[in-house]
Amino acid sequence: MPVYATAAPFVKLTRIGTPPLERLMANTRMVDPPDWANVDGLCWEAQYSPNKHGYCKIRAYGRFYYVHRLSFLLLVGPLNGNDAHHKCSNRRYWNPSHLEPEPRELHRMYEGW
Repeated sequence: MPVYATAAPFVKLTRIGTPPLERLMANTRMVDPPDWANVDGLCWEAQYSPNKHGYCKIRAYGRFYYVHRLSFLLLVGPLNGNDAHHKCSNRRYWNPSHLEPEPRELHRMYEGW
């Protein structure tokens, strides 16, 4: 019988292995934020290959997640239907203190979708 663990009460169970946040930290480069960004601390840049829109993905809990959305989910809480807006405007960054929930319609206006 396999052993299962969970990272948060709102995430479904998964087999024990390397936790996703540990894998993310092992593949992250810490960089200074842009001068114009009003954020505290370093930006965390994922060192995974980005997709055609510039976002990185990671496999966790039996599915693929965008790195920034997974970090927000695990370290802050659910987005409740909102998008995770990057205050630094770099889609590879995933520091949850540099992300903010934003309604999808407003977020897409910023992103030019």
